[in-house]
Amino acid sequence: MTRVRAHRRADGTHVKAHNRRTRPRAGTTTAAPRRTAARPSTAPSIPAPAGPSTRVRSYRRADGTRVRGHHRTLPPPAQPWPAPGSAAC
Repeated sequence: MTRVRAHRRADGTHVKAHNRRTRPRAGTTTAAPRRTAARPSTAPSIPAPAGPSTRVRSYRRADGTRVRGHHRTLPPPAQPWPAPGSAAC
């Protein structure tokens, strides 16, 4: 059993904390057999972002719009200022 915390749905409904049954583990005899043949993907493949990236969790904007989770590329690190008296520039 998995414990689910109390939360509020997007439509404003309050859900009490409760226990949820977990999925059966791989290798159990009570689970239905899984398909072994891979299904062809219908979604286009998206290339991995070049450079460092970070994961942005989904969130709601102030106007109520939901923004789905996504990856965002990080800006390059800032260059430090040259030391005083150096011959740079």
